[in-house]
Amino acid sequence: MAPSLDALSSCLLRFYSVIAPGDTIYVIGEFDDQGKCNVNCDENFLIIHPDILMSGTRVAATLIGTLLHQIFQAGLMREIPTKEFLEEYARIVLHKNVPSLYACAVHETDMHKTLIEAIPRILNWILLFRDSEVVDIEEMAWAPKYGLKGMIDASV
Repeated sequence: MAPSLDALSSCLLRFYSVIAPGDTIYVIGEFDDQGKCNVNCDENFLIIHPDILMSGTRVAATLIGTLLHQIFQAGLMREIPTKEFLEEYARIVLHKNVPSLYACAVHETDMHKTLIEAIPRILNWILLFRDSEVVDIEEMAWAPKYGLKGMIDASV
C-alpha cells in the first residue's frame, strides 16, 4: 500500500528509466514502513505521466509496429534475406517481447500470426527497393532549422 501524500517516499528503480526531474509518476506497489518501494521487472509498477491516457489498442498497435520494424531491419541487414530467415527472426523477436505482449493483453499466437502474415510484404519491399548495400541502420538525423530530430531507418 502506498504511503500517505504527506509522507516522504522513495522508489528504487532497478532498470533503465527516462524519468526526469519534474515528471509526474505514480507507483503501484508495496512500500515498507520507511516509505520505500523497490520497482523492477518482477515486482511493483511505475507509471510515468499517468495524466496522459492511452488506450490498450494504441499500445498494442505500437508494439506490432515495433516488432515489424525489428524484423524489417534484420531483413535489410541480411545480404540475401529469405522468408524462412524472417520467419525465424520473427520467432526470436516475439520471444524477447513476451512481457510486452502480456502487458498489452495480446496472445503470443495472435501476434505470431500477425507477424508471419506481414513477412511476404516486408520481403517484397526489401527485394524491390534495396539495390545497394545498407550503410547504416537507425541513423540520427537533426534539422535544427525546422526544430526536428529523428532516426533514419536505413541509409543505403
